[in-house]
Formats: sequence, C-alpha cells, structure tokens
Amino acid sequence: MSTSESLISDRLRKIRKLDEIQLFEDLDFWQAKTPASGRFERFLDPHSKHYFSMLRPVFLHQLRSVQVLDVLSPVLARDGLLTLLHFFQRNTKPTGENVCLLLPPRMAPVVPEAWQKQVVYFTLESRVAPPAKGELKAFYIHFTIIDEKQASLDFIRARLKAVRNRLEHEPNARVCFNVSYNRTAEKGQKGFDRKSAYFFEITKVIFNELGARPEYVTWEELKSESFSKSLFWDVNEFDFYYSDSFVSHFFLGKGSVAWGSREEGLKTFEEIDCSLHHRFKVGNFDVDPVMRKRIQGMIYDYHSIPSFRAENQAYARRPSFGSHHKLTSPSFEAFALKVGRELL
Repeated sequence: MSTSESLISDRLRKIRKLDEIQLFEDLDFWQAKTPASGRFERFLDPHSKHYFSMLRPVFLHQLRSVQVLDVLSPVLARDGLLTLLHFFQRNTKPTGENVCLLLPPRMAPVVPEAWQKQVVYFTLESRVAPPAKGELKAFYIHFTIIDEKQASLDFIRARLKAVRNRLEHEPNARVCFNVSYNRTAEKGQKGFDRKSAYFFEITKVIFNELGARPEYVTWEELKSESFSKSLFWDVNEFDFYYSDSFVSHFFLGKGSVAWGSREEGLKTFEEIDCSLHHRFKVGNFDVDPVMRKRIQGMIYDYHSIPSFRAENQAYARRPSFGSHHKLTSPSFEAFALKVGRELL
C-alpha cells in the first residue's frame, strides 16, 4: 500500500465521525473570506456551488492558509488547471506529513515532485447504466459562457457533430441546452462585446450542427425535470477554470449519465457514495513519465523568466485590478492555457 493510499484510508475512517464532519462544516475555521476568493467563486457559479461529501470538496484558493490542510486532509481539490498551477506555484511542497490532496487524473503531470507522495486521484462515476440506442429520452447540454479557455469553438463544433451522430438513433429524444452567462472578468463595453461575440458564435454552431431541434431550458426549469434515460454534457474542454462541478453532481444525482467522459485508468482502492445514483472512485494513477517531464519542464521555464515572475508577484497588489474576477496575471493565464493544450 502506498503512502498516499494508507494516509487517505486512515483519514476516511476518521472523517466519518461526527466531530470531524462538524469541523469541515465550520467555515470560519478553514475558509478565507477574501474579496478575491469570493469574486472568483461567483465568477464560476453555478459550478462553484457547494455540495456535501466526506472527501471535503474545496477550491484551494478558499483555504485560509495552506496549513489548514494538515487538519482537514484529505481534501478534494475542485480547482481547474489555472488555480491548481497557481496553488503549486505558491506552495511548492506540503506543510506536513498528514496533508493529502485528491485531484483528477488529468492533472497528474502538473503535480510537483515534492507533492507526489501526498496526492491521490479521483473520478466521478454514474451508478446508472447509460441509455441504449433508441431509449434516450433527453440530451442536456450545459454551456458556460466565459471565453475560449472554457472551450474553443473548434472543440464545440467537433463534439456537437458527435452529439448529432448519437441523436440520429433517437428521433423522439428532447435536446435541451442551458447557458450560464458568467460575470465577465473584463469590465466595460470591451468585455461585454467579447463575451457576447463568443456566445453568438456558440449559438451559430449549435444550430448549424443540431438544426432547430434544441430547446432552451432555464436552471429553475431543470430542477423540475425528470432525468430518467438521459445524457448530459457540461462543456469544459481543458478543465481550465474548474474540474469538479456542482453542475455534474446535479445531473448525476438525479440519474442522468455523463456523455463522452474520459477513461482515466484509475487503480481504485476506495469508493465514496455521493447519492443513490453516483459516487467518487479514489485511487492511484500512473502518469506518463514523458508527459510529466515535458509539463514540469514548461513550468520550470515559465517561472525562470524574471519579468513573468515579477508580474505574478505584483498582480494581486495592483489596485487597478481590484474589480477583476481572476486570481492570476494575464501571462499566467496564457501559460496555463498552453499547459492545458499539452494535456489534451
């Protein structure tokens, strides 16, 4: 049994106790209530909505300090690539032997060497069999309108072609899409124009690929839907802004099945129920050593550039950025997107 496997198994036995559950529910104990953290959480709504799990799901920038992990571990990091890279930039090694993070396997190559023995991996799995051909009652598509770091138009177009092929066997299935139009990180008319143009292009792609079949449903309407014999797709190409979404838990918890989910090759040693219909699988993951070396080399090269290092150090202190929703500098975002493309 590996160090991380033994650690998390011991901790999972402990956190089933009432006092441990209450510790995590005491937000004042562990949560940083900073304006930047609050803005970023609102920026990601509804993906950042809270849900309960014994695996203690958090966005790492919500922590009051990294030392809190010594007490709270194991912690399931809901972060996307952007804020996970930001976390490891600021915390190059764990603060104690009891620290244990759970990450999606896709993020394994970005984990620094000092953290590798204290990270295990998770996947989210439906306990419901996907509808067979001819049985599908509804296909739900959830778009979050942020920018092309959420999903490129080429990616959306290619996946919608695959959706169309799936629907060819389902003439009676409803096709529903829901849109989260998040607060822009760019203020003023320029930011509004950028996001509106992105939304317009996505809308064109939807109707070009699926014709007049899609119908729009609001989030409130979704709450009263029956999800029996349904599939859903949360459009999230790079896991750039988040990797663990309330939206996925919402659909899975009501009996829908994720469409197009990746096979991750997890070596499972724990299963944690989330609802009657879905669960977490926790295990070890063998990352490709060539991929890890390439990604770690990219990270080292970026942080070796003095101008980028100075920009990242100064960014959070500039009052001109006080009204923005992002946590990192523009160059860091561009770098994170480059890493995300390598991980595809």
